[in-house]
Amino acid sequence: MSETSQRLDALEAKIRQRMTELRAELNDLQRQLETLAQERQRVPRLRGLAAHFQAASPAPVAAEAVPTEVVPLPPAAEPEPMDLLRRSAAGTAVFALPTDKLSGLALLVRGQSETLARLGPQPQIEFRAGLFTVPGVKAAVVPILVCIGPEEAGNVYEAWANECPGGATPLLQHLATQPRLTLYLHGDSCRLERSIDTANPLQAFAKKALVTVAGEWPMAVDDFLLARRAVYKRHGTAWALWRALKA
Repeated sequence: MSETSQRLDALEAKIRQRMTELRAELNDLQRQLETLAQERQRVPRLRGLAAHFQAASPAPVAAEAVPTEVVPLPPAAEPEPMDLLRRSAAGTAVFALPTDKLSGLALLVRGQSETLARLGPQPQIEFRAGLFTVPGVKAAVVPILVCIGPEEAGNVYEAWANECPGGATPLLQHLATQPRLTLYLHGDSCRLERSIDTANPLQAFAKKALVTVAGEWPMAVDDFLLARRAVYKRHGTAWALWRALKA
C-alpha cells in the first residue's frame, strides 16, 4: 500500500471517529433540551390566565363562611420505564424493575435502528458505573453506562440509577443480587429490535454503592437535575464519561 493510500485511510478513520463523537454530542444536547422542556412544564403560565380573569371578573358579592375540608392529594404516579424511554433521545437507557410481566431486572436501551442492525449476533457488552457527590446536593448520583458492540461513542448508552421508576435503592438491590440482565434494544420510533441476555458484572459495584448511599435517597428531581448537570459540566458527553469511568 502506498504512503498516500495509508495517509488517506488514516484521515478517513479520523473523520469517521469525529462523526461518531459529534452524533454522541448531538444526542446529549437533545437530552438537555428535553430536560429543559420538562422543567418549563413545571412553571405555571399565569400571565394569560390572570388577564382572562381580570377581563371577566364578576361583581363582588357578600362573603360567606364556608366550611373547608383538607383532602390529601394522592402521590404522583411513577412513570413507566417505557414512557421514560419514549421521551428520551437515542443513546439513553432506562432500568425496569421486575414485575408480574417481567421476571427479572432489565435494561431498556434506545438507539438507532441502523446502528443496532450492525451489531451482529453476539455483540460485545461492557458496563461501567460511577457514584458522584455534588456540593449542595445531599444524595449521590449513579450513572450506569453500557457499551454494546465495538468501543466507540455511538455504541455507548447511559442510564442513571436515580431515574429508575421505583427508586434507585431497589434498583441497586436487584443489581447486587441478580446474576444476569436482559437488554431490550429499541431503535427508530422506539421500536423493539431485539433482546440480549447477558451476565451482570455490576453486583460488586451495587453492593458497595448501597453501603455508601445508605439513608440518602430518595432524591428530589431538582437535586438530581442539578447533580447530573454538574457531572456533565465536568465530563461533557456520555462518551467522555465512559472513558473517565474506565477501571
